[in-house]
Parts: sequence; C-alpha cells; structure tokens
Amino acid sequence: MSVVHDYFRARIPEAASLELAFPWDQWRYTDYFLFDDDSSVAPFEALSPLACRGLVIASAEAITARFWAHSGTDETEAYLDAAWATMEREGTCDYAMLHPEDWPGPVKGALRAAMLVVNDTLYEARDDGDFAARCVWILQLAHHVMPSALFPDFSTWFHRSVERLARRWPVPSHESGLFAPAFDRGPLVGPCTFLPEDPGTPESAAACLSLHLAALGDNSWLTDPDDED
Repeated sequence: MSVVHDYFRARIPEAASLELAFPWDQWRYTDYFLFDDDSSVAPFEALSPLACRGLVIASAEAITARFWAHSGTDETEAYLDAAWATMEREGTCDYAMLHPEDWPGPVKGALRAAMLVVNDTLYEARDDGDFAARCVWILQLAHHVMPSALFPDFSTWFHRSVERLARRWPVPSHESGLFAPAFDRGPLVGPCTFLPEDPGTPESAAACLSLHLAALGDNSWLTDPDDED
C-alpha cells in the first residue's frame, strides 16, 4: 500500500468506514460521477498530465481507504499500487477489465468505479488528452461515497493537493504534441506528493516514487508493455 492509502487509513475511524449511507445502483453507477461542466474542469486544466494522473490515483486511494473496515479491498489496493508505475513508463499497469458481476454491492461497486476512473486516466486520457475531466470524475465519486463526516477533511486535502500541483506541476510550456512518440507530460509525481508534510517538489516526488516502485515486488497488475500476447 502506498503512503497515501496509509495517510487516509489512519484518519478514518471504523464506524465511518463501515457507514454505507450512499445509494448505489450497480447498472447505473456512472450517474454518480460521470458528469462535468466548463467550470468544474478549470482548476485541473492548469495541471500537467502526470499531475492529473497522480491526483486521480491518490484520490482513488483515499476512496479505497474509506472502506478499510470492509473485506475485499486487497485487489484495489494492489491495482492502485501498480498504477503509480505508469509515472515512469506508460503501460506498466495492466488494463483493468472488471466485470460488474464480480463487483456487486456498494463497497465492491465503489471500488470498481474508482479503479475504472484510474484505468481511464491511464489509457483513454492518454489518447484523448482530457486528463482534467478524470479529475472531476474522481472528485465526484469521492463526494458520493465518502461519509459526510469525512468529506470536509478529504475536500481540504484535495484542494490543497491541487494548489501544490499547480505551483510545481503546471502544464508543460513546450508540449511536443499528444500523439508524439514521447509527449512532454511534466515531471514525475509520487505518492508522497500528496502528503501535507512532504516538501512538494519534483525532486522529492521522484525519490518517493522510486521507493514505492522498489517495494512493489510481484504485484500481479504490473506488466511489461513490450510483451505481445
């Protein structure tokens, strides 16, 4: 588990984690978060692609930590751990094919939704370039599933993270183009970037990311993008 997950896990009491007051329709789950407007994406359009990707992964880890008192979070935690590897190299986290029948109910359904937003950020956003929209989706999903007692703390963390990213990880000034072989995505972002006590620099992010990736071991979601199956 990354330091972001651990940060939120330590702040969420068992009673809040067990609370499941939010509605959940397994077959219409996108209604809860898949919407945006011009004003909602504005804060994220100033961020680099990797900054947006890191914000989405970190927010998904907060959502996962919110359910720590329930069983069945291990697969999501492993997936999100592997998702950080895409900071260094595209395609190193396997594409998530998650059948809804295997993720029933509000807990597994919400975990699946968080994974799919991350997956969309890793793959579809890489193709269409709209990283900002995925930041909106993960924020709205968090708003839907977080207990009311926890959301103010999450919201403060989220907006401070956006401010930090805007200072140190803005949109690159000289992008080589979305479809170039290696378009400029900005400096690496790591899990520690989203801890309030972190220096919040690209240097500290790269060091933290290196430590996180070294600890992944035989994570089943890691894949070699050069493999042809």
